[in-house]
Amino acid sequence: MEKETLVIKSTEKLSEVFKDSSNKAVTERRPKGYVEIYERTIDGDKQLVGKCNLVVLQGRELIGQILTDTNNENTVVKFNERIYWFGLGIGGVSGGDPFSPNPPLSTDTDLTSEVPFGIDSVNCTDLYLGKYYKHNLDKVEFEIDGENDDAYLITKITINIGIEDAQNSPEYLISEAGLFTCNSNSPGQTREEPFSQYHMFARITFPSIVKTNTRELVFLWYIYT
Repeated sequence: MEKETLVIKSTEKLSEVFKDSSNKAVTERRPKGYVEIYERTIDGDKQLVGKCNLVVLQGRELIGQILTDTNNENTVVKFNERIYWFGLGIGGVSGGDPFSPNPPLSTDTDLTSEVPFGIDSVNCTDLYLGKYYKHNLDKVEFEIDGENDDAYLITKITINIGIEDAQNSPEYLISEAGLFTCNSNSPGQTREEPFSQYHMFARITFPSIVKTNTRELVFLWYIYT
């Protein structure tokens, strides 16, 4: 059976519009983004979905701590955490319609219904009931932003979800994904270990995509700063 490949591109973009004293501008201060989902076939890439995603509040709470190397004792997420892990779930859609995603909320702290990646202790962590629920980031690259004097403002994160990952009998209907921070990037850790505390940084939801043992997923997650 021929292996299928999906390419999922997820972008986060920081956009700020400040209201002045004369109230001439609309106030909007929150990280934004856009997700494009492609299916790679022998005829080329076919776009399946294009929609927004969101950096959640606890992810935004971490940014100031990292920039100042200062711990905020009032938050759950701590300054020594980094974006090390990735998760998938089946809880991004409404109950009766697999193609009607519920938008992520700023207050989200986890995936609605996460799915395990399997028993791969080399590339995964967060072991629970014999299976791992977090996948590592395969590559992080920095790219120039042509709209901003070619400054290196784009961070591209690549996550490869192989045919052996996140497979069920007969399939999973994947509809949500998230980036997670942690103070450890060591694979093979259990959920109960004290330093294995995972906090969501960003979440996306999308119409359900079938994940089987013949389909490989590639997530390209762009963060614009």
